[in-house]
This record gives sequence, C-alpha cells and structure tokens, in this order.
Amino acid sequence: MIKDEINRLILESASKLGYNLYESSIYLKGSSTKITVKIDSLNGISHYDCQLYSDELNRRLEEKDLLPAYILEISSPGLDRKLRN
Repeated sequence: MIKDEINRLILESASKLGYNLYESSIYLKGSSTKITVKIDSLNGISHYDCQLYSDELNRRLEEKDLLPAYILEISSPGLDRKLRN
C-alpha cells in the first residue's frame, strides 16, 4: 500500500514537470529506504532536470509523511538504455 502511494507520487511528479518515467524502484527498509527513479524527455535530461524532479518528488513525499527517512536517487536512463515504447 505504501509502495502504491509512492509510485503515484513518482508518476504525478514526472507528469507535472513534463518528464517521462523510464523506470523506478522502491526498496523499503526503515531508515535505509531507497527510492530510485529514472526520468526521460524528448529534449534529454540534464543535471538541472534531475534536481528539479528530485525537489518536486521530495516535497511531495515530505507532505505525505510516508517515510521516516529515505535516500532519493534520480537520474536519466543513460545512452545505453533499452528501447521501450
């Protein structure tokens, strides 16, 4: 249930900022919880895009107060990514 809520916030954040969600993973383990998200866009993804998305998702996660602590990792899929539709 908590993973569903986090996934919803991940998708909403990407949509709000105009990014496509390439993939995400959530590893729930107390203070060692890790959320990894890869975003993409037709214009490519810069460090600034990652920071902007990170700030938005972090704000939403903090507002919902779902997790006591977590590590948030945002990146682009990279050049060697698998093609997806």
